[in-house]
Amino acid sequence: MKNFKLKLLSLAVLLICVSLAQSCSDNDDGPNIFPVPLKAIDLEGSLEEDQAKVQELQAGILEITQSVPCIDANDWKITPLGYKTCGGPVSYIAYPIEIDESDFLQLVEVYRLSQKALIAKWDLASTCELPAVPEDVKCEDNQAVLVY
Repeated sequence: MKNFKLKLLSLAVLLICVSLAQSCSDNDDGPNIFPVPLKAIDLEGSLEEDQAKVQELQAGILEITQSVPCIDANDWKITPLGYKTCGGPVSYIAYPIEIDESDFLQLVEVYRLSQKALIAKWDLASTCELPAVPEDVKCEDNQAVLVY
């Protein structure tokens, strides 16, 4: 648990630094819900390097959600994750309400903006199928499982 708190603190510090360094927003999907405009991470390497940076963000998000055991489904919420070329999320993810929700959702938004920037920079394509929207969360073997 101590290791998780250190990682969460590191991610929170990263988010604060990213947030404070922002001067403009990539906001094309409606009003900005964050007090400080968020921005994609810098993607200045090769395709493989840029993909690795974006995948590292996703891994951090997944690590946070998987580090808390799911005991009571009422203690979990759902949020969209990622960005598709045609718009909309790649998937949905459950997250525990015991974490700092604001910091977590900011990290999810930085990931979305970074995935969008990666697609734009490298002219990548994805399917335009929208993922099913989960209706709820249930707990199975201490893991949060989305219910469709």
